Amino acid sequence: MHGHYTVDGIVYTNKLNALLAATTSGKQVLWHWHKEYNNLDWTVDSKHTLQEIYKKRAQQLREKYDWITLSFSGGSDSWTVLNSFLSNGIQLDEIFCRWPIKATENIFTPNMIDHSTENILSEWEFAIKPVLAQVQKTHPNIKITVHDWSDEIMKTEFSDDYWLSTQDHLNPGFSMKYNAIGAVERKSLDRGKNTCIVFGIDKPQIWVENHKVFCYFLDILSNTRAMQQEGRVVELFYWTKDLPEITHTQAREIYHHLCANKLLANLVDRKQTMTAEKKHIWDTMIRKIVYPDYNVSTFQAKKDISTIYSRVDAWMTQLPDQSFFHSWNNIIDNLFVSIDDRFFNWRDGKRTGLTGFVSPLYYLGDIQ
Repeated sequence: MHGHYTVDGIVYTNKLNALLAATTSGKQVLWHWHKEYNNLDWTVDSKHTLQEIYKKRAQQLREKYDWITLSFSGGSDSWTVLNSFLSNGIQLDEIFCRWPIKATENIFTPNMIDHSTENILSEWEFAIKPVLAQVQKTHPNIKITVHDWSDEIMKTEFSDDYWLSTQDHLNPGFSMKYNAIGAVERKSLDRGKNTCIVFGIDKPQIWVENHKVFCYFLDILSNTRAMQQEGRVVELFYWTKDLPEITHTQAREIYHHLCANKLLANLVDRKQTMTAEKKHIWDTMIRKIVYPDYNVSTFQAKKDISTIYSRVDAWMTQLPDQSFFHSWNNIIDNLFVSIDDRFFNWRDGKRTGLTGFVSPLYYLGDIQ
């Protein structure tokens, strides 16, 4: 699902194992994305509308699995997955949402004005709860599971297999949040049902170089939901070799928008540095294009570009028990001495995350 890596001809499905091998051998790491994307003509418009291709993907998943659980975060990616099932009358079995409700109820006040990364907790009040309430009202047959991972914060002490399972996203909240399996999904797995959990990964990655527009895939994003354990099958809704036309259709829409709004190309110009602010502006614009049914006024906090010391976990520093932070710091320190510095991204002399590997570039056309 996430592609694979090779080091000196040896195949690795886990990025950290590949980087460890390359650190020892001094060899290069290569990331291999799905060859199915090479078979598309990216310079030709899609035969499908965005809504048609999303419906096709939802139906494809329905025909493949007995039980489908959607991992719902309230963002535009997962909301559009949800809408692709509901608006087309395609049965979705469960919505699974993770939130540290008890741990955070007394340390913040919901605020729609502040869109900083540190205010991510407000997404629960303004982006998640209203959608869950609406689904409960209009589709009572869909099981809604809210997993409160507050207790895991206090119980968790990290071990070395933590960063081997998460691959790219090394901040302490990630593993605690995404390792959980809901009770209904667990029962389905135990009964031998063909089940999956669906994640909304991700919008097309675009860069412009010398007025030429390219689409590409980034391993950091494809590894975002790498939690495949205990028999669970993870499906990425958008980035899938089973229907590569999804990203093709999205990318063609973005390309036409860039041709009509040439100044926006500066946001993804390969020769310019990408900043968190530029990324926020670009992502906001992209949502309007590739998710036409999504309400762009829905509250969303800015995303942090650091995958280690991530500001999405800033609220954890207010908790009384910091033992999980101490054990996490030890694991991160071990990682830093185990992986060569060339495999990290750096900012202000500090490691911000593992370096990303890029797929082949898919040429969309020139900006005229």
